[in-house]
Amino acid sequence: MDEIYREKIALFRYGIIAPLVTASEMSDKERAGFFRDASLKTYTNPGGKAVTYSEYTIRRYYQNYQADGLDGLKPERRSDCGHSRKMDDEVRTQISYLHKEYPRLHYSYHAILSYFDCHGKETFKEI
Repeated sequence: MDEIYREKIALFRYGIIAPLVTASEMSDKERAGFFRDASLKTYTNPGGKAVTYSEYTIRRYYQNYQADGLDGLKPERRSDCGHSRKMDDEVRTQISYLHKEYPRLHYSYHAILSYFDCHGKETFKEI
């Protein structure tokens, strides 16, 4: 995930908690009501998908913002960022075989991998 998209997500999350951040004074009861009401809403995230969040998640956004500002609202980078995920050479060969022999097959890498996990690695020869 690039930095620009991480910033868009942070701003989106800020938009959810902004009424709470900009409020002059709120009691604990009012704040709890805000988290409850905000969790009942549907939001459109930067990717265009309609999403809802739990009270816990919205509270965590607020706490992260209080602690670290907008940087606290950015999603964490993956620990394996920049590294290829481990894939067995045999599985890579099987997936390549499927793509070459069946180009009209419209399955994702994960769907194919799940198939092999369920049916065993030697099944690609039977397809």
